[in-house]
Amino acid sequence: ADASFAQNLRSAALPAASLVAPLYAPEFVATAASGADLNDAGDVVGKSRPDPGCGPFCLPAEQAVVWKARERIVLPPVPGTDASSQYPRHINNAGLAAGVTGYVGSASRAAVWLPDAAGYAARDLGVFPGTSSVGVAGLDDQGRLVGWATLGGAIPSPALPYMWSQATGMVNLQAQGYPNERPAAMSRGGKVVTWGSRYQLGDAGSVVPLPPPPAGFSGAGSNGSAINDAGDQAHFLVSINTQNLVYPFRLSAGGSWQQLSTAGTGHLARAGMGSINAAQDVTFTALGAGMVAMGPAGLGQSLSAR
Repeated sequence: ADASFAQNLRSAALPAASLVAPLYAPEFVATAASGADLNDAGDVVGKSRPDPGCGPFCLPAEQAVVWKARERIVLPPVPGTDASSQYPRHINNAGLAAGVTGYVGSASRAAVWLPDAAGYAARDLGVFPGTSSVGVAGLDDQGRLVGWATLGGAIPSPALPYMWSQATGMVNLQAQGYPNERPAAMSRGGKVVTWGSRYQLGDAGSVVPLPPPPAGFSGAGSNGSAINDAGDQAHFLVSINTQNLVYPFRLSAGGSWQQLSTAGTGHLARAGMGSINAAQDVTFTALGAGMVAMGPAGLGQSLSAR
């Protein structure tokens, strides 16, 4: 037992191997669809339109769906809402899906879709008491959901970070000793990054401020973020110029900012953060192109070139 324990310690000290491959093969999922999240089993959650085979001009309304083992599973609407107002954003390794219902950014309510024998059951989580709208930022493998609640309206307005789980319901993270900062992302193991710090959910003493952004850039925020269980992060930072282009950066835990691409994305193209794994491989989109950056210090490379 002692030898096994020592071996485990040695293994834990080894850096994770990069998963960036020289070649990639795309796997077709669906037409008229958009994915939002992917778990380790390859289950995808997102939105899609049924395709009756009559071309792009007669497609039915969008549905919230999970693609699991090549099967398209329609998520039921949250009671009291219609199918078009469901916005699943996350799926964890237990198959639990989470997101919002209603108009995103205005009077939106948190929701989860729990796997059951019939597929999924929808559950309305509502809003945090005293607020009128919530956003969802992350879901971990314990089924804990984090996000931001607000009353909206003119500034100042009540706003707070919240956590939801089946055991606790909605709780105010600020009241538990965490920063009053908007969560930006959460890892599968419950590591949270906000617009100004990172911490381990369940340990209010683990808060670490993010370092100042590099010269010429404003801080992390709503432009796309990811974090792994070690606290390594990836963010889009906004350049301080007249165009306010966004650029991808890697931020190793305890390290400094590293710019991953010189491709600045503005409002006429797409940018989005995918993920950062244990090896600090980062996936992202810049100027509408899919990119991958090998960890721990590699720069972004086009997926189309691979």
